[in-house]
Amino acid sequence: MRTGLAGFALAVTLASISPAGLSAPVVPAHATAAPVAVRGTLTVFADSSLDLAFRSIQQSFQRAYPAVRVDLTLGPSPTLGRELQHGVPADVFATMDLPTLRRLVLGRAVAGAVHLFARNQMQIVVAATNPKRIGTLGELGKPGLVVATCRRVLPCGRDTALAFAGPGYHW
Repeated sequence: MRTGLAGFALAVTLASISPAGLSAPVVPAHATAAPVAVRGTLTVFADSSLDLAFRSIQQSFQRAYPAVRVDLTLGPSPTLGRELQHGVPADVFATMDLPTLRRLVLGRAVAGAVHLFARNQMQIVVAATNPKRIGTLGELGKPGLVVATCRRVLPCGRDTALAFAGPGYHW
């Protein structure tokens, strides 16, 4: 059984309006203009939780634009954000961590636009038979339950900590 816990959003920052590593702008799939010959390197920093999705996107993009090499760096958003703040170049920064994104935008570590590209919702996952009859977030505060969550330094851990901030939870 799964029950919604807390919503969170994924955001992507285009680190520059015209990626420095590319020799021509990329034409989106929905554009009506003829595709432009694109070559060069596209450097992407993405949260490690986006691994499968971004590896798939990387493969599709490289099939569509064989003259473009996509350098995909996966890691924790705060770590990737610090690298951007220290001048490590990237064309795209995809994060699930809104505090890191805000810090980068306010600190002008990134240029360009921020685009929400997905929404997600955290879930409570229990054993198939649900022996403790857990159906809501409030029921996770019952004595004797063991709750496993993400580390607090990760976006999902911070969201969980906020959800468990009320009385009756021992976090």
